[in-house]
Amino acid sequence: MGYRSTGAMWFSQQALDAITKEQNELIQRDIENDSFTFVHAGNEAKSHTDGDGFTWKLVSQKYAKQNWKNEEIYWLDTSNDTESLIDEDNYENYTSPDFSDELFGMEIGFEADTIRLKSDNYGIIDGVLLEFESWKWYESYPDIAMYESMFTLLENANIPYDFVRIGEDAGDIEQRTGDKFVVSTNYEVI
Repeated sequence: MGYRSTGAMWFSQQALDAITKEQNELIQRDIENDSFTFVHAGNEAKSHTDGDGFTWKLVSQKYAKQNWKNEEIYWLDTSNDTESLIDEDNYENYTSPDFSDELFGMEIGFEADTIRLKSDNYGIIDGVLLEFESWKWYESYPDIAMYESMFTLLENANIPYDFVRIGEDAGDIEQRTGDKFVVSTNYEVI
């Protein structure tokens, strides 16, 4: 296994229901700690509806920091239901540690349930897809061992999931079920 790995894992809703509470908590903790590069979810996408009934797709501060130049991302002030577009004049303020507990979002609109199911989640309505970069994938690490135990449990029970990992070495590629990913020199969601 390579020193640093890039990849993704997909858990169907059936898989999320089948894994243990401790395993679900690991996934949630890694999401909340911005351990994943991106989180794609179906109907369970995190959102915030303001006082005017306008819905925002919530993104992490890490995502806001990486993508504010290419996408319209707002800081959501829940104290007075206002939003501020992150731009060249203010991005350093909103992406500083002082704002780490704040809400950041992208506009969805009033028809959130319809719009949320478009391209952002690759058409994956069932479950959650988690992308990661620069993870040290060693089974001796407790969290990695827990992910590996999830994969084994789901595989033995024939429950839909997928996993792909590409290490630093050319031959260091791991792919599980092939339900959501194909491997070339990178991975693609299918």
